[in-house]
Amino acid sequence: MYPTTSETNHKSPSHPDNLKPQSDRCAPRGASWLTVAEAAARLSVGTRLVLRLIAAGKLRAVNVSVSPGRPTWRITPEAVAELEAASHSRTPTPPRRRRRVRPDGVIAFYG
Repeated sequence: MYPTTSETNHKSPSHPDNLKPQSDRCAPRGASWLTVAEAAARLSVGTRLVLRLIAAGKLRAVNVSVSPGRPTWRITPEAVAELEAASHSRTPTPPRRRRRVRPDGVIAFYG
C-alpha cells in the first residue's frame, strides 16, 4: 500500500513520496464540503468575511491543511445554512436618532 523504507531509498517521512495519497488527507467523508470561496458565494459575501466568521467561531469549519502554516478550511453546507438562519432571525434595531447639540449663544436662522 505505502512504500516501505527500502523502496523509498531511506527518504525522510515527510518526503512527498512517503506521504499518504491526497484523497486520504482531504475533508472528512460523508458530506459535501465547501471551500471558503464556495461558502462566500453562497452567503453573498467576500472570502475575508468568511475567514473572520470562522475565526470568531460563528461559522463552523474544519482545517484540512497538512502543514502547520496557512490553514485550509472546509465548511459543511449545514454550517452555512445555520449561519444564514441565525443572521435572518434577528431583526435589525433601528438606528438611534441623535439630537443636534447647538452651542450656547448661537442663533439658528435656518432650521
